[in-house]
This record gives sequence, structure tokens and C-alpha cells, in this order.
Amino acid sequence: MCCDAEPPRLALDDRFRKVHAHVGGTAKVSVGVEGEPPPSVTWFKDNAPLRAKPNVVLDVGETATSIVIRRMTREDAGDYEVVAKNEWGTTKERFNVKVVGTPFSGCYFM
Repeated sequence: MCCDAEPPRLALDDRFRKVHAHVGGTAKVSVGVEGEPPPSVTWFKDNAPLRAKPNVVLDVGETATSIVIRRMTREDAGDYEVVAKNEWGTTKERFNVKVVGTPFSGCYFM
């Protein structure tokens, strides 16, 4: 065992444990990442692997990871999880996203 080896650690600010956003809005959650060797990071939504989409940007760096969801819809609501893993262990952080409001149709009738 090398003296520099350490299991992964994630740092999620408590204010991101429950995220509320409006339909059409944007939500961003950043999580600090530590570990040696640098851990691999995987994102999940409702227990399924999350992949980047036109409105979902996943950024994974050596010391931080983030998710940005733009033009939010009700389908973006749910339970999210970020998992960090290296040869010395695995750790995870969870948070919930709630999407409120109704979409703007762009039409008004008087």
C-alpha cells in the first residue's frame, strides 16, 4: 500500500440536497472530488446511469464534478446520485431535484 493512496471523498454542500427549479429554468450542482489515485466519477438519475443530453451537461474534473440542467422539464425531476470510485473504495452523494411551475406556451387568449 502506497502512502499516497486514499479512498475517494465527495463534498456536496447541504444546500444542494434538495434542489427546486422552475420549468424552463436552469439548475446546477457542483461536488468536490478527492482521492488518490483520482477517482472515476459516474452520475445517476433515478438509479440509472445519466448521460449528457442537449439540456444536460456533465463536467467531470480531477477535483470537482458538476451537473447543469437547462430548459428544465418535469422529466428532469427525480433523485440524482454521483458516485466516485477508485481502487481504495467507493463513495456516493445523493440529492433530489423538484421541478415546479408550468411550461410557457407562448400563446395568450383574451
